[in-house]
Amino acid sequence: MSRFDVVSFGEALLRLSPAGQGRLAAPGALEKNAAGAELNVAAGCAQLGLSAAFLSRLPQNALGAFLAAQAREHGVSDQLLLWDESPAARLGVYYYEQASAPRKPAVVYDRRHSSFCSLSPEDLPPRAEGRLFHTSGITLALGEGPRRAAAGLMEAFRRQGGLVSFDVNYRAALWGEAEARAAIEPLLPLVDVLFVSEESLRRMFGRTGALEDIQREFAAQYGLRYVFSTRRQALTPTRHQFTSLAYDREAGQAFTEEPYEIDVVDRVGSGDSYTAGALAGLLQGGGARRAMRLGNAMAALKCTVPGDLPRTSLAEAERLMAAHGSSLPQSEMDR
Repeated sequence: MSRFDVVSFGEALLRLSPAGQGRLAAPGALEKNAAGAELNVAAGCAQLGLSAAFLSRLPQNALGAFLAAQAREHGVSDQLLLWDESPAARLGVYYYEQASAPRKPAVVYDRRHSSFCSLSPEDLPPRAEGRLFHTSGITLALGEGPRRAAAGLMEAFRRQGGLVSFDVNYRAALWGEAEARAAIEPLLPLVDVLFVSEESLRRMFGRTGALEDIQREFAAQYGLRYVFSTRRQALTPTRHQFTSLAYDREAGQAFTEEPYEIDVVDRVGSGDSYTAGALAGLLQGGGARRAMRLGNAMAALKCTVPGDLPRTSLAEAERLMAAHGSSLPQSEMDR
């Protein structure tokens, strides 16, 4: 079995959305897209030049085939996908409604009893190797089976000498903050690269003070190598400012940059694209500052395309990073 740069573990979903800014409660057709936080991360890593595999379980039907094809189209290996052939096999679904101010975008989940939610550690392939393993709090929230499987994979990758990446990725629709903390905190000593929002640090983990100080304390307490926290200011649903703070424990330094000004087409998946950019920056030897900058650029680019999955390249991200850091006048069109 191939040794990948990144192995990402989580649930793939079918996303259904009204066209444009239509309402879910209104009649009309729904657009179909592939979705899922960990699939988004794998796709972003692949588009930045890493070999990435998605470890998940899909129903053995046309919808599962659609998700697998979408993974491959975005450069992600399907070598680690598991297939559910049971009569109860189903794909999780979520419905997304875009909006303009003052109405907010909205999500409706229909993912209970999916093929992934019923997964157990015994279902996993005998070997899944890579330089880095990634999963998130969303996976832990989906049930005891996925939670134990994620923990086992984190331990296995650490034993193999791989890095472990974890995104807290709290979703109030899936579980409460106290339950999330109880599940996540025991796993933090296994984590090398942590992605956690400032809100989660303050609310879920009860930390106070300046964000850089909180990151430093968190890294020291749990032995984390890097802590990344995004900073998004949603001025309206279609106008965002985005930057992040990255802390490198070995260097004892934190890094940030001026925020991107973004005209948002679709913000869903932009946090996952940030994660992909940061992981690529680290795995490609750029250090925490480059990881932070590449993450910011990837998040900004994702906001400009519809759907959950990114559609970009390292070359495009590099051009955006160069323009963002320049004081020179910029052309309004690439031509």
